[in-house]
Amino acid sequence: MVDNDNYFTSMIYYCHYNAQLHQMLERSFKDCPFSSYYSIIENDNNIVAADKVLDWFGGKDAFVKQHEERYENKKIVSFGIE
Repeated sequence: MVDNDNYFTSMIYYCHYNAQLHQMLERSFKDCPFSSYYSIIENDNNIVAADKVLDWFGGKDAFVKQHEERYENKKIVSFGIE
């Protein structure tokens, strides 16, 4: 259960970084054309509520920056299913 804002933000990031984290990608998640990451930065609402995600992060620039900072610092949290 997502029960706080920080956890929700981390889950969005985890959705993008998960395949790379488990070495299913040879390159960055940002290079994967099928990631919702691109739908979000292009504000394409066909697959995900991109506009809501961008608003949550404070806009496209903040969304990209947060992903870059977490990727560079490898700030990813392992989540268990409860």
